[in-house]
Amino acid sequence: MYVRAQLLSIDPSQARRIMRFLEGQLIPKLRQARGFRRYTAAGDLTTGKALTVTEWETLEQAQSHLSALGFGQEIADLGIEIDAVYVYEVLAQA
Repeated sequence: MYVRAQLLSIDPSQARRIMRFLEGQLIPKLRQARGFRRYTAAGDLTTGKALTVTEWETLEQAQSHLSALGFGQEIADLGIEIDAVYVYEVLAQA
């Protein structure tokens, strides 16, 4: 298994719109994606810093998940900036 961690910058004033997008569009599509196992989003709405972590069965799935879902324009329209992306193999879980 592999995880993909994304460090994000968001506009805190768009938090409600972002949450509606996550719950109404992104998460349902992730659940249908081949190899998808888990999604977590966390953030600080004061600073606008956020983090998402997704878990995938294969390295290839982890590396391509966002582009494969086709949400690039929606993410840009919401003012979400992807500051960094890291993909790691899962070494242990509890």
